[in-house]
Amino acid sequence: MTVKSILCPYQGYEYEAAALQEACRRAAAAGAELRILYITGPIAAYPDLYGADVRTLETEALDEVERAQIAAAGVVKRFNLPFSVERLAPSAPTLPRAIFSSATVSVSAALPPFGRVSDLVVIGRAETGPEQDLHTVVTAILETGAPVLVMPPGLVMPPAPAKAAPGEGAVVVAWDGSLPSSRALRAVAALLPPGRLVQLLRIRSARETSPGSESGAVNWLELQGYRVHVNHSGPFAVTAAEAVLRAIEDMDASLVFMGGYGHSHQGEMLWGGVTQDMLRHARTPLCLCH
Repeated sequence: MTVKSILCPYQGYEYEAAALQEACRRAAAAGAELRILYITGPIAAYPDLYGADVRTLETEALDEVERAQIAAAGVVKRFNLPFSVERLAPSAPTLPRAIFSSATVSVSAALPPFGRVSDLVVIGRAETGPEQDLHTVVTAILETGAPVLVMPPGLVMPPAPAKAAPGEGAVVVAWDGSLPSSRALRAVAALLPPGRLVQLLRIRSARETSPGSESGAVNWLELQGYRVHVNHSGPFAVTAAEAVLRAIEDMDASLVFMGGYGHSHQGEMLWGGVTQDMLRHARTPLCLCH
């Protein structure tokens, strides 16, 4: 798959800086269209929450959109990408380019329509903590059908337009033979140039359903032109997420491909799960596929 359409949800927050830079770098390198999407909830719903009049809230919301637009334009400029706002974008696309769009609807309403016609979603994750809001990230994973590259907070990116980026160090593919991990495997070919060494991290658990499937994964990666080294993470006395986090730290991984929410999202929220724990604690960019 050739990446020609990239979506980056962006509100102008500091923790989103690495995600926007990575989206710009990939758009410039691939000759792709980057859509920067600012999402704000319906204004009419706010007075009941904050006790303010609608006109004041609309003015403040427009100011916030403009602030994010100016910040995004500054980042895009460093990557020499043509920048426009959606209402002024030329009808005949000249690639690469970046388009800033805004949507006054909920995240659940705005993100899927844009994400489902994108080859890649790049999104920043807020700092960890008990109140950490993963709603936008989870919506992207579950509702877009695209690979979602999640950039952790505090990640320092190389100066634009340097070619160095996540993936220049060790690249890890977490493999358990599941359908989501199969989709993550395919994302490697879309996002990583051939010739690279891929560390295949074999995840084993009590629910082993496809013994020997790692040989098929290795063969597929080699057919795509990658060099492959197999690592085993289990069976583990700790949780699967802890095993993966330890393994990628030991390998000094700079990018991890893995399936996301192979079990229900509701179950992971209630009882914990690999995806949820990885999103909250990983300090490495994650490419997640559902």
